[in-house]
Amino acid sequence: TIPPNEIRSLCESFGVVEAFRSDFLDRGVVFVSFFDMRCAQFAAMQLPTRLQRMGPGSERVQVKFCVPLNSSSQNDESLVVINDLPPQVSADNLAQMLSSFGAIRSLKNLGGSYGG
Repeated sequence: TIPPNEIRSLCESFGVVEAFRSDFLDRGVVFVSFFDMRCAQFAAMQLPTRLQRMGPGSERVQVKFCVPLNSSSQNDESLVVINDLPPQVSADNLAQMLSSFGAIRSLKNLGGSYGG
């Protein structure tokens, strides 16, 4: 069997891990939850091959991707609303600042003025 710390480390190479449970490792089951659903989807595609290379007995590894029941949508979209930005903050500046938190699908300026 592969030690849980190695499995977690491998999972973390796909993105930030929200939760890691190895309570059922003795039954061959590990649960991993990522903050970003896209990371989870990519990990589910890549992990079987990577885990199978880690040693004997791992040839039959199965990885399942599941959408959480409390997910807001199939793509787990999140909406961030920012009000009263100063006029000197451009969409490019904002995208650069926000991209450190994850991928940005789109930015929309809904108008309005700086109330500062």
